[in-house]
Order: sequence, then C-alpha cells, then structure tokens
Amino acid sequence: MIVPPANGSPQVSRARSVAVVVGTGKVSPAVAAAFADAGGDALIAGRDVARTGDAARKASTLSKRTVRPAALEPATFVRAAIVIECVTEELAVKRSLLTLVEPWLDPDALVVTNTSSLPLDEIAQVLRRPGRFAGLHFLHPAHLTGVVEVIAASRTDKATVDRLLDLASDMGKRPIVVRRPTAGFVWNRLQMAVLRECLALVEEGVADTDAVDAAVSEGLAPRWLAAGPLATADLGGIAVFREIARQLYPHLSADQEPTALLDDAEANGGFYEFDAADEVDAETLRAEALAFASDLARRRRRPRPRREG
Repeated sequence: MIVPPANGSPQVSRARSVAVVVGTGKVSPAVAAAFADAGGDALIAGRDVARTGDAARKASTLSKRTVRPAALEPATFVRAAIVIECVTEELAVKRSLLTLVEPWLDPDALVVTNTSSLPLDEIAQVLRRPGRFAGLHFLHPAHLTGVVEVIAASRTDKATVDRLLDLASDMGKRPIVVRRPTAGFVWNRLQMAVLRECLALVEEGVADTDAVDAAVSEGLAPRWLAAGPLATADLGGIAVFREIARQLYPHLSADQEPTALLDDAEANGGFYEFDAADEVDAETLRAEALAFASDLARRRRRPRPRREG
C-alpha cells in the first residue's frame, strides 16, 4: 500500500498505510477487501451507521483481513494515505463529499474516485489540491478482478500516477493506464461496444439471447484470455482481420441510445429467470473464472508492443 512519504517520493509500505473507502453501496465492500488483502488498514466510512457496519462486515468476509466501519468525520481520515470515493454516480454527490473530506486529509494523501463514467476534471473542480486526485476504477468485484484503471485528470501530478501504479502492483493487479480522459475510459468502452452489438443481434432476430451469450462466453472470451483482441488479430493475420473489418464495419450497430430490448429486459426482470441458486452458481463460476484468468495472465508471455515510428 502507498504511504505519503516525508520526502515526497513514492514509497510502498504494508504496515502503516490506511485506506478509507467512502460509500456503502454494492462495490464498496469488494474495493475495501482489495485494499485489506494488500496488507494495509482498510476502513469503510459512511453516513448511515447500520449500512456502514453491514458493508464492513461484508468486506471482512470477502477479505483475508478485517475491514472496520468508520464514521464520516475528521478522526477517520487523519491517518489516511488514500481515500477512495465510491458513492453514487452523481456529480453533485461526489463533489459534495470531496469538499467535505479534503480539509480533513494530510496534504500528501491521495484522493481517488472509482467513477466509471463521470468526467474527472469536473469532479476535481472542487478540490484545493487537484494534483493529488485521479481516477482509480476497479472492475467489480474489485477483490477478484486482476486489473484496475488508473486515470489522470488534467491537473493530476505525475507523482500521483506513479504512486497509484505502485499501489496497483502492491495489490497484485495489472494497471490499465488511461493516457487521457475519455468517456467510459477503457473497460466500459469495450464492454458497452460489445453489449450494443449483442443487443442488435438479438433485436434484429439474428440469434437468440442464449446463443449470443454463448458466442461470447464460450467463443470469444476463451480466445481473448490467451491473447487480447489486438494480439488475436496479429495471430490471425492483420490482412485477414482488415478485410473482415472492411466488410463488417458498415453493418455493425451504430445506435446512439440503448435499444428497446434493454428497456423490455429491465421491465421483465432481466433476460433470464435467475433464482437464488442460479445467482449463487453464477457468482461461484465468476470467481473461479477470474482466479483462472489471473493465473493465466501471470503465465502468459506478452510480446513487446511495437514502437511508433
């Protein structure tokens, strides 16, 4: 875990760091568990005492270590090395929280947001020290997924990014560095692009829901575990992929709004009929798949990217 060092240079220490996760929603316990597993003290802070306690207990269940509940007050943040904002995805709410918390922090403490969609510069406008602010977007569930997005806002210091890269390494995660702010960053840009095409295929009657899911989970996903889409194009032959792209690009969905199919699914309770046992099975399978993917990523030999020019 990263500790704000006295000399201003990035250092890593497992013994003295305190990470405060602010928020008690669905993603917060897993984020707190990920920090706790890295060896630091992890707290979950929130306004509602009961919800905060529940979130901390869930985080402790997910982690190998105890995550403690804490109040949203100065004493909670005085020793924080990093504060991770995980409140609702509303700009005004995030700004209000950061305005409240920042005066309680050591000047060297990092402040990060787990937003998946809001512009970082707009969040950072309320901060006195925007150089210590960045995006740190965990992929849910944060304690299991092997990657984390590190996103610099316009006024983020390079030292802040470096410290977050050290933190990602200390947590055993591969950082996805987002070189410039863009809507959806990397993960959600890819996820929404695939989802848009899946919805189009079902809505146009090309294939049913189960077939489209199988094409991804049993076809594309295993291939991409061994080599990502760009590396797969290398292995398959760039000329072949370029010609397929030329043929298909004009036919791919360009919908600017979610289709009616998504509205219908929401109204009907989803695409599938999940009972409690189904959900448990799905969660178990996802955990096993993520563990396998992490192991495979450690074993996979990554070629060096070609240098531009």
